[in-house]
Amino acid sequence: MTPSEFDALNSGRSYPSPYTPVKLPAVPAGSNRRAPVITAPVNHVKSGFLNPVKAQGGCGSCYAFAATNVLEGALAI
Repeated sequence: MTPSEFDALNSGRSYPSPYTPVKLPAVPAGSNRRAPVITAPVNHVKSGFLNPVKAQGGCGSCYAFAATNVLEGALAI
């Protein structure tokens, strides 16, 4: 959505930014900590852990769809 479309949908209300910078702790020099090895991508929809994305339209309840998908995935695993 463009900012004007968002404002029209939300009656001009403004919301604080959900993005806050996070400072990660420094890793000491010579540390044995390594980044995890990323294997081939997995499609959790095809494996049955998650449902496909649903058309939400303009209802603004994406948080509910996301929460439901997390619970479904946790139960499936």
